[in-house]
Amino acid sequence: GENVGIAGDAHIDASGANGGGEILVGGDVQGGNPEVPNATAVWVGPATVISADATESGDGGKVIVYSDQATRAYGRITATGGSNGGDGGFIETSGGFLDLGEWAPDASATNGTNGEWLIDPNNITISTGPVTSIIGVNDFTSSSDGAVLDVATIVTALNAGNNVTVTTGIAPPNLEPGDIFLNASIDANPIVNVSLTLNAHNDIVL
Repeated sequence: GENVGIAGDAHIDASGANGGGEILVGGDVQGGNPEVPNATAVWVGPATVISADATESGDGGKVIVYSDQATRAYGRITATGGSNGGDGGFIETSGGFLDLGEWAPDASATNGTNGEWLIDPNNITISTGPVTSIIGVNDFTSSSDGAVLDVATIVTALNAGNNVTVTTGIAPPNLEPGDIFLNASIDANPIVNVSLTLNAHNDIVL
């Protein structure tokens, strides 16, 4: 759909005993699959749960929340590996304008290789303190504002055993050049070895 909204306490579940499935909300990885039409805007409410977990053994699945212009992803998203073995999955939250809630996606694995959370807006500022989010309405409008992410959300994801990648682009109609502004220290104490990658289309400002 042009505008995709998931509201209330909806639960989209593609979990399986031997591996997680695939959930595409608004598009595929970075909007690059020509066989999957991309939404213009996506809104995922804060009470929503999206799961593609391996519940026993096997790898976590793939969850994509993507739109070309405005993505607001406030719900819980998981793609974890099986408790008896299996790797973590892949989670992406992306859009030219991107607004994220307080929940850190989880693609970790207790008995396997860690999964990845990919964050892909235009500009993004990683800062300390509460992030103002437009929660409670199905807002599909885009904005010229860059994404703002609370550093605590990244720390939570890293500490839980997730690899985190922040990359930027220059998707229209937003006019940002694709900068990453890191305005706070990222002080994580992960339970396993994980990676944090900052990959800017333009500048990384520390």
